[in-house]
Amino acid sequence: MKKFSLFIVAILIAPMLRAQIAIGPQIGLNLASNSYSYEGGGEPDAKMRLAPIFGAALDVRLSENFSIQPKLLFIGRGGKSEFTVLNNTTEVTTTLNYLSIPIDLIYGFNVGSGQLQVFAGPVIDIGVGGNVEAGGVDNSVKFKSENDGTSQDAIVNGPLNFGLNFGLGYWIPMDNNALQISAGYFLGLTNLTPSSPNNSSAQDDQKVFNRGIEIKLAYLFGISE
Repeated sequence: MKKFSLFIVAILIAPMLRAQIAIGPQIGLNLASNSYSYEGGGEPDAKMRLAPIFGAALDVRLSENFSIQPKLLFIGRGGKSEFTVLNNTTEVTTTLNYLSIPIDLIYGFNVGSGQLQVFAGPVIDIGVGGNVEAGGVDNSVKFKSENDGTSQDAIVNGPLNFGLNFGLGYWIPMDNNALQISAGYFLGLTNLTPSSPNNSSAQDDQKVFNRGIEIKLAYLFGISE
């Protein structure tokens, strides 16, 4: 059994040993927004806000057309929303900051001198801070799974949030390096509304999710081939 397990591990690792590996910085912009679903209606009008993206990407090319690309990024999420109550409208700007770990599976088609790429994969976000501004009042964000109603901060469910991203990119080879341009959509899967000990249906009554259109540019330096 032990020999069989080692054989399986060897099969999985062997392609990685032959892979072309590249690493480099990645920057971009996130057109961030929030998606709302309230029990009984009354959802706010959601709008986008521009937020930064920066960090590093590791590209592991397993074949000419297929690669895996994990990243470690700082990314701004959140959005702008207009809440209307009794004909009074208040604009709320939510700034949520995360350390984001996307793991993209990429398939490329040779087009011109480079590759047109299709990618998709899971995303793990770790909340590190933010703020909510409404009517001139600014409250800091705290990432907690439960809101007991005693904090003056804005409580957002976290710190771990999960999602999916998918999109298109173009890979431009430059000797042993490469320039990668991509545009994708982020679909948050974790409800940002925390649970409440005083309201067992809080998370079912108000569902809020991160969304975003992400435009990124990476310059990747080849390490081995």
